[in-house]
Amino acid sequence: MPSPGSMDFKELVKSSIDIVDYIGKDVSLHKKNYDDYRGTVGTQGKTGESLIVTPSTQLWNDTKNGHGGDVFKWIAYREGLDNDRDFPEILRIATDFAGLEMEGLTDEDRAFIEEGKDVTATLYEVTEIYHQNLLRNPEAIQQVKDDWNFGLDEIKAFKMGYATGEDLKHIENKKLVKAGLKYKNSNKELFVNRIMYPYLIRDNTVYFIGKKTPLTPTENDGRAAGKYKKLLTHDNNPDVSKHVNNKFLFGEDTIRKAEYVLIAEGISDAVSAISKGYPTVSAVTTHIKGSEIDRVSKIIGERPVKICLDIDNGGMKGAREMAEKLTLRGNEVSIITLTDSEGKQDFDLNDYFRTHTKEDFDELLENAVGYWNYILNAETPKECKNLPILTRLNKLKKFISNDLHQMPEDLWRAFAENDVLFCFRIKQEGRQSCYRRL
Repeated sequence: MPSPGSMDFKELVKSSIDIVDYIGKDVSLHKKNYDDYRGTVGTQGKTGESLIVTPSTQLWNDTKNGHGGDVFKWIAYREGLDNDRDFPEILRIATDFAGLEMEGLTDEDRAFIEEGKDVTATLYEVTEIYHQNLLRNPEAIQQVKDDWNFGLDEIKAFKMGYATGEDLKHIENKKLVKAGLKYKNSNKELFVNRIMYPYLIRDNTVYFIGKKTPLTPTENDGRAAGKYKKLLTHDNNPDVSKHVNNKFLFGEDTIRKAEYVLIAEGISDAVSAISKGYPTVSAVTTHIKGSEIDRVSKIIGERPVKICLDIDNGGMKGAREMAEKLTLRGNEVSIITLTDSEGKQDFDLNDYFRTHTKEDFDELLENAVGYWNYILNAETPKECKNLPILTRLNKLKKFISNDLHQMPEDLWRAFAENDVLFCFRIKQEGRQSCYRRL
């Protein structure tokens, strides 16, 4: 067999993979003709066919986003890897999919690949340790029940665990540092007396978040322990392996073949929704940075998105911000507003499912408001009909200038002439005149 470092081996790997099969495992493709498969990644155009996959050349072209190439380029594009710097990892992924053996790598390439395998094995082992800890800890199980109303079914399905801070002494220190589970010069484990949520992607743990308990100690500098603690990553600690990063979404596996995607705020919200059968990912934040939206968009693809964040100010602001970014990327986005909060300021989806049925939430899904109508409802004064016409016109101009400036032109006119002018109580006979002035 040719060496993996040679062009012959790379070609062997490519020739062993049908690019339609590889791309089709994550993206819905439809056959247009014998040598033309179509789909969409990231944003959706008018046809939903911006991704072109050609079997005869084994190439793909994303005309909407300006990317393309062979299966190696697809792996880099989909996994967020650099074509040059991360090529050993790209080749490993392709080789594993092709069912081939990698031999003859450079020492540097071999070390990088072996490090990735070690990190995966370490995170898997630690996940099992934490999981068994929780199953043997009645007090921690009760806290999971009290905090989120989760029982053993959810604990087992999501491999939830408990970290005591004394669990990993038998694991080599270097491995713990590389996996982000310990600081290099510390004799303490990263997670101490926390409920653990592993991010599971194709049954492998790729990330951890630990939730504070009453037994969680203060930080080394005396500060109170944060509500959540995240796994260390290479981005914030160079001692950690490059294989450890925070590019994944909790619940990612549940949406791979789904027709739409539900975005919840917290992990417990996502667990609640997934347990009810909804394809859900957790944003784990009310603010998605611009640098992160590309990754989110790639995972979600062209599918409709339904956003359900907490009803506090941060959650509602975050829902609006996230909806705007995904809407402008071509997704059909709607926002779900939870009801019956019983006065709780940070009422969330996990709270909702404690007192409501799946049928109740299905009704909320059905009545979810699209992004543009959502901001229109939010910005239109409830007392609008009682305001003087000049006051209404000033508010109308401000709304159009501040909130609709990025709306596609082909949608803007119809939306402004109808929904917007109606909400601002502009009478039918005056709408055309008002529109022309705007």
